[in-house]
Amino acid sequence: MMKNLIAVVCFCWAVIGSAQETNEMNVERFSELKVFDGISVNLIPSDVNKLVITGEYAENVVAKNSNGTLKLRLGVTTLFKDHDTSADLYYSGPLSVLDVNENAKITSKETLKQVDLELRAQEGGEIQLDVALEILRIKVISGSTIGVTGRSTNQEVNVNTGGGYEAGNLETEQTDVKVNAGGYADIRASKYVNARVNAGGNINIYGKPGVIDQTKFLGGTIKEIQ
Repeated sequence: MMKNLIAVVCFCWAVIGSAQETNEMNVERFSELKVFDGISVNLIPSDVNKLVITGEYAENVVAKNSNGTLKLRLGVTTLFKDHDTSADLYYSGPLSVLDVNENAKITSKETLKQVDLELRAQEGGEIQLDVALEILRIKVISGSTIGVTGRSTNQEVNVNTGGGYEAGNLETEQTDVKVNAGGYADIRASKYVNARVNAGGNINIYGKPGVIDQTKFLGGTIKEIQ
């Protein structure tokens, strides 16, 4: 009986240990980040560039840097498996593009402070960030979601095919927003909005901008929220 109990305890510790697997690796400096295969990434500004990966498949994460574009994905043997794999990504320079695919996620506990930034989400990916920018560019498709708070002087938003953009608390002066095919966007601007919807898209406008130019086609809706 005692031997069986010890065996069970050892097995449980082995399972817990594998689930908490950690993998640390240095990466070359990058400006563009693409994440795939359901990996969750937490961005941390730093003076070094490295990955600290945790989860059952931490050792199976593949990082490839090609001309400043860092791609994170799972190895072939772990594709299509349920997993909870997370990575703290330390980066030392400004980021030009953050791109999520295949249910991957990018977040940060810090405010991203730089001149401009492009965010892309597709195939169920998600991005949640606080920013301080001059120019923000957004592209969302395929049931993905991008949520942004903070401020950006200008922003350009393109939402397609059921994508969602949640930025009702992002302060901007001017916003250009286009939503198609059942997507939605919540935006805020103080001076000017150019809003276009098509094929069932929805746009909510916050901030009481001085001028709103709007175009609606095939059932789209544009609402100014007071």
